[in-house]
Amino acid sequence: MSFRILYFFLFISGISKALPYFELNKEVVKAYRHFNKLDFIAFDSVVTLGQKQQSQNRFFDYLQGLRTSVTLLVDEDQIHYRQALSQRKDLIQKLENVSGASPFKYWALADTYMYWSLIRAKYGDEVHAALDLRQAIKFATICRNQYPWFLPILKTTAICQAVASAVPEKFNWLAQLAGIKGNRTESVQTLESFLKHPLINNKLNFLIPEAACFYIALKYNLDGDFKPKGIHLNENPSELLLFGQIWLHSKMKEPALLIQKLNILEAKIKGLDFCYLSYLKAEAQLNQLLDPQKEFLAFIGCSKGPSFKKSSIRKLAWYQLMQGNEKGYKDWMRLMPSNPASPNDEDIQADIEYRQSRIPLPELIKSRVLFDGGNYSEAFKFAQNSKPENLEHSLEKEYRLGRCTEALQQSRVASIHYKKVIREGSQSTEYFAASAAWQLALYYQKLGKTDSVNYYCNLVETLPNQAYKKSLSMKARALKNNNITK
Repeated sequence: MSFRILYFFLFISGISKALPYFELNKEVVKAYRHFNKLDFIAFDSVVTLGQKQQSQNRFFDYLQGLRTSVTLLVDEDQIHYRQALSQRKDLIQKLENVSGASPFKYWALADTYMYWSLIRAKYGDEVHAALDLRQAIKFATICRNQYPWFLPILKTTAICQAVASAVPEKFNWLAQLAGIKGNRTESVQTLESFLKHPLINNKLNFLIPEAACFYIALKYNLDGDFKPKGIHLNENPSELLLFGQIWLHSKMKEPALLIQKLNILEAKIKGLDFCYLSYLKAEAQLNQLLDPQKEFLAFIGCSKGPSFKKSSIRKLAWYQLMQGNEKGYKDWMRLMPSNPASPNDEDIQADIEYRQSRIPLPELIKSRVLFDGGNYSEAFKFAQNSKPENLEHSLEKEYRLGRCTEALQQSRVASIHYKKVIREGSQSTEYFAASAAWQLALYYQKLGKTDSVNYYCNLVETLPNQAYKKSLSMKARALKNNNITK
């Protein structure tokens, strides 16, 4: 083992400075530290100077590409996206044309293609996203085979496994042709191995925040009851890891903690327009029945893309409806952007509500937002006291009762509500039946009933199209694949 570690650091030191090479030196580590602090002004300064003074050290080119990837993932600037696409080939060529053998070369290529797979998917180019994922897997495999002791590749491998587990059904042919397959459980286990390794915790600890953020997202999606503890998740987090915690608070329905940590984070981010944070704060305020107008409008004014803008308008309208102001609800809904809804589930649902011109029941809206804020008892009361006026209202009431009773540790009662939703809503184009099927799949997973899990996962995919069709189908497919590969 000591020989392998020595061999590892020989590669870190670089081989030849005359030709392109990878050298992990103190300036590279300094750039990573700034990245973890989300201080992109300092990061850009170190990387730009490194590209001038160490022009052949490809680490700085890789880091510049990482900066571009993060920016593209947090904004939706189509102009920036097209510019980055035009420069991508040059970056990949620089990473490929490195003299001598180096695990960093294959790692940097795998990581770059992995990020571009996520970026392409975000910007709607799913075919090229799958092709980039194939390249990421190829270079990660080469790296693992030739340098099995090289730990950084574990992070990239884990993310590729997770993305591959949820390839959309219409691209199954491409996945099979490319040999793309993955498993979320293996992905989480791989990241845990990476984060727990002594060498990572000692010499390479600057790689931890990025990997831990991915771990939080993957672990939560695998286990909705996940609570962050250990593995660096609560230990004086960097700003990057603090964002991972904030994201988890939004999923764990903890709005007060989200706002508390978000106020700290917003003051520390430099050189990055992270508009989505305003959206998260606005949702957290709404989930506590507080006025979210300032933060939703800040998000709309900041974001360059369409995602979550229709959702923001819809939730501003909801707040007025919850105040008993039906006219205010209608006034906000008239401001709904006319462009097609983004692929985001929330925007699709907002667009459907706008086009149907059907005003929701205020009690069910309150039940929904209170549930999303973790106030399950009050959410249950509002759902129970609602008076449905049509089938859609009845389905939503039954679904909300199911969600609340499940959150209140009455899973068997919740399953009865969910089955009623499916029975009465299997022909509805609302999302309640498909979501109920997904909740039942999770319920039977906890009971260890694989056949029932697969049945309800299949049902999720066969029920009519609705707002959450894409994301629910992806989650159901990943859960089913998990069962098959166990």
